[in-house]
Amino acid sequence: MATSMTTAEFLGLTPQTDQTHALTMNDSLLGGGSGSLFGGVGLAAGLIVLEATADQPPIYMTCQFASTITPPDDLTISAEILTKGRTACQARLTGMSGDRTVLALLGATGSRREQHRLIGQQMPGAAAPEDCEPLRRFQDNESLHNHVEVRMARGMFGFAPEDAAGRGTASGDASTLFWARMPNVAHDAGALALIADYLPSAVGNSVNERIFCSSLDNTIRFVEPIAPDPDSEWLLCESHVEFLAAGFAVSRGFIWSRDGKLLASANQSMTAAVPRD
Repeated sequence: MATSMTTAEFLGLTPQTDQTHALTMNDSLLGGGSGSLFGGVGLAAGLIVLEATADQPPIYMTCQFASTITPPDDLTISAEILTKGRTACQARLTGMSGDRTVLALLGATGSRREQHRLIGQQMPGAAAPEDCEPLRRFQDNESLHNHVEVRMARGMFGFAPEDAAGRGTASGDASTLFWARMPNVAHDAGALALIADYLPSAVGNSVNERIFCSSLDNTIRFVEPIAPDPDSEWLLCESHVEFLAAGFAVSRGFIWSRDGKLLASANQSMTAAVPRD
């Protein structure tokens, strides 16, 4: 396998000052049918900026999407440290394109001595990724989806067109399991944030219909500091839909390493709509 790049390198995120980074939008950062920023890109970029500013590993980040951004516009993310102690830091970040707010983020970093350990979730059983059909979306245009491999282990990938190979079959409930990886990107905290934005695909599965989702907010929490995986091993993504009503949906999920280690939890709220013909 070729040498993996960091998520910051994949995004093209470069420091401008100690607390400000910038990236220029390109097609690899797009998602969905609108040709705009893939939500996980905003979350991942915020995590990278916060970690660099605080010089501590991320604990959590939440992102609200105030507006969209498309190529070739620039996105500048600035961090404001709200409070920083010896073992933890809290910050507010803003993503701007010119004078327009695109992202509003809150996050925390920290490094503390572990005195107790309890993992309240257990990795669900799933067929190995090698035994699952690869999802092929047949996209004509370059997007983030060209850089993420997905294999359904349970349920249907509810973003994909109905004729996409490897899309899976609806599970009959509100939960899915799928394997995901970014083959050329070391799986660091930012990469997990990108992959976590695939969890809402369970919304379409829950009603056995293709559903377009547009994130209102996106949150990820890490169990412990993420040691970047340069081999980009498969990650098992467990997704559950909490509700789908009044044109909105809420999902939550977990990301597991292949050997059964819980790495992160994620949740988001979003608009949900049947795509137009």
